[in-house]
Amino acid sequence: MSFLSGLPSYSWYIVPAFLTLITIVVFVHELGHFLIARLFGVRVDIFSIGFGRGLLTWKDRHQTQWKIGWIPLGGYVKFFGDADGASTPDREAAAGMSAQDRKVAFLFKPLWQRALVVIGGPLANFLLAIVILSALFMFHGQIVVPPVVGDIVPHGPAAKAGFQIGDRILSVDGTQTGSFVDVAQVVSLSAGQTLPIVLDRAGRQLTVWAVPQEVALTDRLGNRQKVGDLGLSPPAPPIVDSVLPGKPAQRAGLRPGDRIVSIDGRAVTSFEQVQRLISANPGRQVEIVLGRGRGTVTTHATPYRDKDGRRLLGFAFAVPVSLERLPPFAAFEASITE
Repeated sequence: MSFLSGLPSYSWYIVPAFLTLITIVVFVHELGHFLIARLFGVRVDIFSIGFGRGLLTWKDRHQTQWKIGWIPLGGYVKFFGDADGASTPDREAAAGMSAQDRKVAFLFKPLWQRALVVIGGPLANFLLAIVILSALFMFHGQIVVPPVVGDIVPHGPAAKAGFQIGDRILSVDGTQTGSFVDVAQVVSLSAGQTLPIVLDRAGRQLTVWAVPQEVALTDRLGNRQKVGDLGLSPPAPPIVDSVLPGKPAQRAGLRPGDRIVSIDGRAVTSFEQVQRLISANPGRQVEIVLGRGRGTVTTHATPYRDKDGRRLLGFAFAVPVSLERLPPFAAFEASITE
């Protein structure tokens, strides 16, 4: 009971949302196996969504038993000649099959047909993702972080290459960049390489050359990886988006919506400036002036060190994004890329 009471108020829908998602994904996956098997004349004994005793069962005109199990965590398709839902061949039954039965048994189909039946499941999920993303991009829009330089790390690769705040990045190493994500994808794989980067600066195009430096990052699964980094970021005002519980920022009274005005008396205009000033004060308390409502609030906090060695206060900023609705073909193309 204490565990449930500690969850956020919206958590009640996490389990049903997950079960709905996994049911759709599994159904489409198994349907891919099923349709290609039927195409090649394989008899399907059971098509089950979920495991355990069937809550709902029926047979179609091909004598396939369709079943919805009471444990909604997966599913399977059992072909004629299989010993179980994991497609383990029933060798004993296969040895006694008639010639007519062998024609509809999965085990006796040519290798290329069996391979296509196996591929059918993942292929169906891949197509489902394309359909969902295409619809999302057409009717809701694609999230885009404009590839505009909002901040440059002093003495970093971008600073050395001559980038300026406000530059729009048109391409990196010949790859067109419609968003900051496109920029990051190319740069992250190009540490130590000299890249030509085309910029739009106040309506004038120019090319600069930059060498991404290698940095070590830890992903959400705790895996460390080395990626390339130019030392620049998109425009983002220093407005607090969220505050981590139990961290110095929360103890100092920071709230979502607060605007960071200054750190230790130094005015800031971007979240990168805030991060640099916090990092420059290891283990020392910093003074933070916040803009809140029509007034200001002054507070103090001491940065802590995370597992990557970064000094943080425990709050996050939101990078401004835009939603762009795409026409059908562009949405289809973007969904494949995604």
